[in-house]
Amino acid sequence: MDIPVKRVALCEDFKAEASAMKAAIDDDMIMIVGSAPCFHHGVVDEIAELGEIALDTDVWYRSSNGWDGCFPILILR
Repeated sequence: MDIPVKRVALCEDFKAEASAMKAAIDDDMIMIVGSAPCFHHGVVDEIAELGEIALDTDVWYRSSNGWDGCFPILILR
């Protein structure tokens, strides 16, 4: 799959800038992604605000807590 990725500006506190994310949404957009938390810096994106943007624009929304990628591996072992 050759799906292009759009990256948006960050706020001064390194959170995803919700207004920039909303502005980047076009007819080809599949999903927006937020992080809660980003363990390296203790940054949590505005999860509720990003969710509202997804609802308003009818775009899929993924909020990652950073652990979801490793738990399935632990369960399979």
